[in-house]
Amino acid sequence: MKKIVREYAFVAAVIILIIIARVFFFSPVVIDGHSMDPTLNDRDRHIAYKQASIDRFDIVIFDEIGSGSIFVKRIIEMPGDTVKVSHNELYINGKKTTQSFTTQGVTDDINEVTVPADSYYVLGDNRENSTDSRMIGFVNKDQIDGKLGFKFYPFK
Repeated sequence: MKKIVREYAFVAAVIILIIIARVFFFSPVVIDGHSMDPTLNDRDRHIAYKQASIDRFDIVIFDEIGSGSIFVKRIIEMPGDTVKVSHNELYINGKKTTQSFTTQGVTDDINEVTVPADSYYVLGDNRENSTDSRMIGFVNKDQIDGKLGFKFYPFK
């Protein structure tokens, strides 16, 4: 009888640890759409880390306020940075920036703006097919659910 109780207790402890890890540390994410092509593919499955620090050019997942939609985008500007797009070139804090992760520049000119405290400016890698900060505005840090980690499916 003690052996059975011990086995059930072990299984229960493992299940509780998995739930805690899922709620506080990581989350599975399914890429829906083509806004992050060519970096991420539609229907890819990734793990997002909820407690990770965020740096420029990281890929994050976030909720758009009011829509209930989950977005996957790249952090372009950090709080306090300035962003400007002129003639298809991205300028971060007044310096022209090379974007090796996209085959396109930013399609529309953007007048220089300063990112507010606790907010980020995000863009999709497929700039011509992306709903991002150009349309939805800045993303508050409280909206960010995690930093995209490794791909676990498909196995290619």
